[in-house]
Amino acid sequence: MKNTLLIVFALIAFESNCQINFGLKTGVTFIDNRNENEEVFYLDPSAFISGMLEYKNENLTYEFELLYYQASGESQTNDVKTKYNVTSFLPSLSFKYYPVDKFNIKTGLYINPSRVVRSSVTQNIETQNKTYLKDIGIILGMEAFLYKGLFLDGRFLIDLNNSDDIKTTHMILGIGYKF
Repeated sequence: MKNTLLIVFALIAFESNCQINFGLKTGVTFIDNRNENEEVFYLDPSAFISGMLEYKNENLTYEFELLYYQASGESQTNDVKTKYNVTSFLPSLSFKYYPVDKFNIKTGLYINPSRVVRSSVTQNIETQNKTYLKDIGIILGMEAFLYKGLFLDGRFLIDLNNSDDIKTTHMILGIGYKF
């Protein structure tokens, strides 16, 4: 009983300096894909939506985010034209450092558990559905607060592994609100 009370008091003392927020974010994502031959196919800029949960303790913050987007694009090699449609959920964990009050620098990891790519080839009229599993990457970015809970977010997501020999880089620009 004494240990339980000690743990409860320690948690209350720890929580007095911490704050939990949640929020929503939307914006645009720019996606660059490279295959094993270093051929690049760009996806058109697309909208995204995400929800986040943030745990703040003085200058260091932990943020869990779930981002969803759908993107499309095309590439042409010789006389073969390929159209792509990509659907993805990106859960991520970021660590933020606040050098000043309304600005932070963030880094972290994301795992793409399932990215569905539908491609259709114009010349042979074939359609393929592929699901790429377990893309793991790093997050580098920054965030600036404008007014109360309103903020701007900019970051890069860079793949660390090649799932089926495709390496993806995201540039994400967003605006959000934290409650």
